[in-house]
Amino acid sequence: CRLRAKGLLPRAIRMMERALMISHRFGQGHPALALETCKVRLNFAAYLSEGFRNREAIKAIKEAQESLGRLVQWAAQCPEESAAQALGREACNLRCCALVAESLALDL
Repeated sequence: CRLRAKGLLPRAIRMMERALMISHRFGQGHPALALETCKVRLNFAAYLSEGFRNREAIKAIKEAQESLGRLVQWAAQCPEESAAQALGREACNLRCCALVAESLALDL
């Protein structure tokens, strides 16, 4: 990781923590914002993993998976051909990425 090589990884992790707090605060109000919070959470997990903080990374991944699961369930209850369905597909795809991220974090 370039950030680790430059000695900037701890700073990057702190910045991602702040971004996650802000995103989480606003993500409660709308499903699209909740999806963005999941993206931030998974990026945060990647930074944690790069910093050899794998337990924290796995925790962040699990939290993202739970939120993504709720989003997929919510979208399944919405009418077909709606924006909610597109959001649900994106959440489902991101959930698959989270599963891969979790398996990679567990291998480390």
